[in-house]
Amino acid sequence: MTRMASLRFAGFGRLALALAIALTCVGALHGSDTNSQLKLDVALVWGANDEKSPDPNHKPVDPGLAGALSGVFKWKYYFVVESKAVALSANAITNIALGKCSVEVTNSANNAVGVKLFGEGKLILKSNYPFPPGKIVTLAGDVDKNSTAWFVVVKNATNEPPLAAKSAVPAPAAAPPSPPPAAK
Repeated sequence: MTRMASLRFAGFGRLALALAIALTCVGALHGSDTNSQLKLDVALVWGANDEKSPDPNHKPVDPGLAGALSGVFKWKYYFVVESKAVALSANAITNIALGKCSVEVTNSANNAVGVKLFGEGKLILKSNYPFPPGKIVTLAGDVDKNSTAWFVVVKNATNEPPLAAKSAVPAPAAAPPSPPPAAK
């Protein structure tokens, strides 16, 4: 191979490498555009002033969410009654049933959603929200006779942790090793 031909080949290699890098960057940008799926974490949340829920199946909400809710609402403790994870394509609509209520979510693209909250089949709330990753929308429900309330929380869970706190169960303590048998 002549020196001129090897320089042309080296130049082609650099061009191919630059093209591969550019296509990788375009692919990464395409993954975050308006056509990508929206990942939702939707939860029915119960607010109360009692430290423990009477239902052992209820889990405390994530501490960050609990702090945010306590800053807005009067209850001290919040529990996840039921939650569902949903993936929603651009311009698609899904209906998520949670207990006696349901939420209709429309992925309007451009990091926005339309939300309708239904309680026992009746429309309670209809609104549109900007919805970037990590964004949480709280839809207030009803206050009952026991001074508790329910909420529906919708979170853009793209690359985010779930709304329910992970219950940290400590690992059982390891038994001390048995002493070696005594030599005779």
